[in-house]
Amino acid sequence: DFYLDAETHLPLYVVSFSGDKSALKTRLLEYVDVAGIQMPSKVVFESSDGEMTYQRSYWFNVAYDQNIFKVPPPFEAGPESWKLK
Repeated sequence: DFYLDAETHLPLYVVSFSGDKSALKTRLLEYVDVAGIQMPSKVVFESSDGEMTYQRSYWFNVAYDQNIFKVPPPFEAGPESWKLK
């Protein structure tokens, strides 16, 4: 189920159900402008197990090293190895 803000039409939260009828509610909060697109900077997952909150950041159309699709970087290169140098 999707719930939208009546004025902005941005998603406020999404509720998904699993086979055992348990629900996961995902709240989308604190929207920010990213290259002209409104994106939630805070995401909260709520379930019967509790609540987890994540801060998010987004990049669109980023420059990246195309060689990562030909030769994957070694693990030691770290999580930023996809970036164009």
